Amino acid sequence: MAFELATGDYLFEPHTGQDYSRDEDHIAHIIELAGDIPKHIMFSGKYSRDFFTKKGELRHITKLKPWALHEVLMDKYEWPEQKAARSPIPAADAGVRPGAARHGRRLSAPPWLTGGSDGGDASDAAGAEDTGGGGGGGS
Repeated sequence: MAFELATGDYLFEPHTGQDYSRDEDHIAHIIELAGDIPKHIMFSGKYSRDFFTKKGELRHITKLKPWALHEVLMDKYEWPEQKAARSPIPAADAGVRPGAARHGRRLSAPPWLTGGSDGGDASDAAGAEDTGGGGGGGS
């Protein structure tokens, strides 16, 4: 939701393809942004075998294009690098990549929300200007 508030777009907007489902496309978008899903998570779901091979690859989508969140903000929304780097949007990879999670207190009370100083105001940190972005996720 933070991404949507900051950009006016959905973080992911999956579509059904000729050879893959909307759900598999959604998983592909998540992997592109957040990185590989740990196998213990990947194979723990009721429908895991519908989406993943025994090797842990998506069944129908083979070409993924990794795109980090700060790169999405800079490339697609033309945010300056400094603004993208200090974005209040929680890291998309915080729950997937070991060691990538931000400290929980920082996520629950970032300086821009509590009135503390982070070098910018809330509208600047949240990307309030109209970027003219069109809807869509990382790819």
